[in-house]
Amino acid sequence: MQQKIIGRTQKGLGVGILNAVTNSQFAKIENNVSGENRKFKTEPLTNYNVFVFDQRMKNNSSISLVNTNVLGEGAARDAQQNGHNKRRGHLLLPQRIFKFNQFPLLVKPFYY
Repeated sequence: MQQKIIGRTQKGLGVGILNAVTNSQFAKIENNVSGENRKFKTEPLTNYNVFVFDQRMKNNSSISLVNTNVLGEGAARDAQQNGHNKRRGHLLLPQRIFKFNQFPLLVKPFYY
């Protein structure tokens, strides 16, 4: 299942939201000796989402906020990452991204 919302307001705020859910995936395992079959979960039910806010400004400048998120069923690993961009004219300024490990318990900022 996938849903998305995209658009821009009259004041230049761009909004993009994507949400997708994948079903659990299973493998069939057959015991060659006993002939028994069993199912093994290879991927959990997972929700993926991304949202972006982008504000247009004077002189072809803009500022953007981006968030990505993955939530898995049960003991699956969850992840979240945020970042923002500033642009002056055609110059893209350095990004600052916040990486969340085991959201929301530990926040580690890093730069590139």
